[in-house]
Amino acid sequence: MTISVDVKLRYADTILKSLTTFNTPNAAVIDDTVLDAAIADIVAEFKSRGALVLDDTDPEHVNVACHGVISMLRHRGPSGSGNKAELDAWRSDLDRLASSSSRKRVSPKTRSTRETTADKEPFPPRFDEERFGLSRPVSPPGGDRVTDQ
Repeated sequence: MTISVDVKLRYADTILKSLTTFNTPNAAVIDDTVLDAAIADIVAEFKSRGALVLDDTDPEHVNVACHGVISMLRHRGPSGSGNKAELDAWRSDLDRLASSSSRKRVSPKTRSTRETTADKEPFPPRFDEERFGLSRPVSPPGGDRVTDQ
């Protein structure tokens, strides 16, 4: 589904009509142009503020995006900046989502042609072999411990 469809499924038509056509209170349909503009702004906020690509198959992204669309429409509505607090609350939700998702910052890339197999290297390494003898921790003798008095 697209974000537009998700918003229309989550919010009543009367709410969306009032938010998208606030200049004509008796409007019969939702103004899709205004709705699509708000969605485009939310997608841009995902990219610029959250460094995320809006994934409309991820339930967390859809939830935050739908809330953002409504917040953006209310912010642009007749009361304008009176709803800035709601938009700021949505932006903090977006920041939380961005901090909790991986954003695919690490992508493993290598030019190595080496393939590790069980025949070449045991997994996990055998730490009990003699070559790791110096790496084994040794506890101090009982009389050498310092205790607080």
